[in-house]
Amino acid sequence: MSPRTRAGLMLTGTLLIGIVIGFLAAGALGQRRAERFERMRGRGGFVEFMLDVIQPRDAAQREEIVPVLEETARRNREIVEGTRRDLAAEIDSLKVRLAPMLDAEQMRRLEDAGRMRDVFRRPGGPPPGPPGERRIRRSAPGEAGPPPGG
Repeated sequence: MSPRTRAGLMLTGTLLIGIVIGFLAAGALGQRRAERFERMRGRGGFVEFMLDVIQPRDAAQREEIVPVLEETARRNREIVEGTRRDLAAEIDSLKVRLAPMLDAEQMRRLEDAGRMRDVFRRPGGPPPGPPGERRIRRSAPGEAGPPPGG
């Protein structure tokens, strides 16, 4: 094997190893971030998360901080619920506006995709999973659409 070939193989191998390490690191960071947000979703999660971040000096400071964090958590829940209701209403309005423009099959697909509305109305928010895992697959021109359940 010539030195040039060996150098090319080493370079290619190094590149491939770097790509694999990059994917693994990105996945690990994404997982940590998702876990942190999941912890914050539950009752008291925001308060506990913020206490972990702030690390109160003593019990007195903690007692002073907790009511402020709890009020903020309550207000955050109100904002999220209001936004979820607004999004659900907008999806419903979209379907009403599109109905006269769509044929029966298109309306059926829209209704099937309309389960998004239920996601916005559900207190827990969107289903867990990485972004894109539950995206609606668009049909190519002339294609009948995604198979049932897919």
